[in-house]
Amino acid sequence: ANLTGPLAQRLRPLHQLFFLGHGYRFFGPDPGPSHLLQYQITADDGASELIGKFPDRDVYWPRLMYHRWFMLSETVHQECANLPTLAEQSQMMKDMNSEIERLRLQGELPAMRALVEERDNSEQGLKLARSRSTQLLHGIARCLLKKNGGNSIELLLVERLFPRPVDVQSRVELADPRFLSKPRSLGRFSRQELESSDTSAAGRTTR
Repeated sequence: ANLTGPLAQRLRPLHQLFFLGHGYRFFGPDPGPSHLLQYQITADDGASELIGKFPDRDVYWPRLMYHRWFMLSETVHQECANLPTLAEQSQMMKDMNSEIERLRLQGELPAMRALVEERDNSEQGLKLARSRSTQLLHGIARCLLKKNGGNSIELLLVERLFPRPVDVQSRVELADPRFLSKPRSLGRFSRQELESSDTSAAGRTTR
């Protein structure tokens, strides 16, 4: 520290000028797969589509800018990818209600009350998580439509897996498509729908 501290201070201006401050210590020791957000924009005529993605190292430069988009795609995965579908959520609540009724009939009231609390907390947590997910996806969709034009947009999540040691030994390119999962749709949003949700949000803020 006695050597590297003063040296880092002297090199800091150069370090910042060339955007060299992007280390991967945050992701260690086992970062797991990364994620891309693809989008398909349908034009006003309903025919042509613009297909893009982020992060995209050919578009976002310097590297620090790429990392900003990378963090956004990872946030989308964290907030949206693991949410249960509405059908799955409904079934989960139905199962918990059935168990609550069974406990009530058997007179196991402490266990019943604990399960009721767990059910209510789960329901509230999923409601908040779904609201965050919707706001995030709407914000991204709105921004991309504003930038590129178009009538509607579909957002898709793609997972990039790590190559196996045998792949590295075989000199397979890290960008090889074989490491990409099949795109998973996160939803299609129309410009009208997004404008309506934006207006509703603004109304709730002013009240």
